[in-house]
Amino acid sequence: MNTPDKVEWAECARLLAMNVAHYPMGYGELPLDKTLAVAAADAPPPIMSSLN
Repeated sequence: MNTPDKVEWAECARLLAMNVAHYPMGYGELPLDKTLAVAAADAPPPIMSSLN
């Protein structure tokens, strides 16, 4: 696997930004406190284990 170059990182960031901007249109606003709690968690929330 090759290390991504600046152009590939820029494309990744662009796609991520588009997905983040599009999310509220389909699923509603995601509260920042819940987002930060999941990002700082040591393990995935229980609902994630039930999705497998």
